[in-house]
Amino acid sequence: GNHFFKKGFLRIWGVGFLDLLDTSGVNRYILHDWEVCLRSLTTIMTGCGVCLATLAILCPFIVFTAPIPGEIWVLQAMREMQAGFHLVPILNGEALAHRNPLNFLILSQLPATLMAARLGMIVIGLALAAAVYLYAAALWGRSTGVFAAAVCATSFGFIKAYSLLNVVALPCAL
Repeated sequence: GNHFFKKGFLRIWGVGFLDLLDTSGVNRYILHDWEVCLRSLTTIMTGCGVCLATLAILCPFIVFTAPIPGEIWVLQAMREMQAGFHLVPILNGEALAHRNPLNFLILSQLPATLMAARLGMIVIGLALAAAVYLYAAALWGRSTGVFAAAVCATSFGFIKAYSLLNVVALPCAL
């Protein structure tokens, strides 16, 4: 009688009805759920490690570098956009032509200090490194994701773009 039911008379999502009542089969399903949970937790912890390593690479640039000329005019435009609501970025009372206004609208939401603006760019860089990790890990595995994020975060272009106040790097990450 049990053989007839296990062969498929009462099937619920691929599991025989009597298998659901069997206590030895339940442990197999619980074990599978724990494996999935641990794999997910490991992926999340590895992603946090990638973000911390990227943060360790980029944070010294907040404190130890003086503002470059390209950052000074961006900070001034941020201050002027914070003074009054403008859809077009303004520098010294004149509209900035050929500049993406969305970049300045996003940056004007940050405090108009060099440290806060650089920290905002670092957070965007962290999000980009985490996205590279998640994408590569989903396609080719966790170790490939870590390697891809490490290559991304340690490349000269990434460090230059996301350690300084750079309006060109902002739309690339978004």
